[in-house]
Amino acid sequence: MPTKEDINYSLLPDYMQEGMRLYMERGIPTGDFLFYILSNNFVAAGAQADSYNQHRLFDYCNFLYNEAPTISWGKEETVWTWMKHHGFVGLEVKEGVFYSVGYWMDDEVHGMGTANYTQLKPCFLYSPTEPTKSPDGVPIHCIFHHDSDRVTPIYHWIHESKAWFPGKPSKEEQQQ
Repeated sequence: MPTKEDINYSLLPDYMQEGMRLYMERGIPTGDFLFYILSNNFVAAGAQADSYNQHRLFDYCNFLYNEAPTISWGKEETVWTWMKHHGFVGLEVKEGVFYSVGYWMDDEVHGMGTANYTQLKPCFLYSPTEPTKSPDGVPIHCIFHHDSDRVTPIYHWIHESKAWFPGKPSKEEQQQ
């Protein structure tokens, strides 16, 4: 996953770079055009684009694919989650907060695959292998947030996409 220092905003028009940088670094909401770009809705983005951006849609595709972390764009829920977690700032150290990667199955935590981290970034660098199937379901890799005595899944791994997605896995994903 790229760091905030690695991202090359020069692929975008000059007047759009600051809005994208603020979104990536701090999760600050964008205007409708960038929101649709980040949500992978290029039809709506094209309708919202000014005349210059209408001709630069491929540049936005190139930027997202080659520069932006996959956990920051792709569908509306992902964009809202990135904003909720304050972008890269949310990946950085927070006092007294721990994260880890483990398994989620039947609405329960079933083992931690990594140690407790004080930041999210090491968890996102972890790329799970295929989970083993069990008679009572399929364990799904999740990134967990540890808060006092509670452990909550905040991202889950989708093997077909080879990417982390926000929230705990849906019932359908647990049954696959």
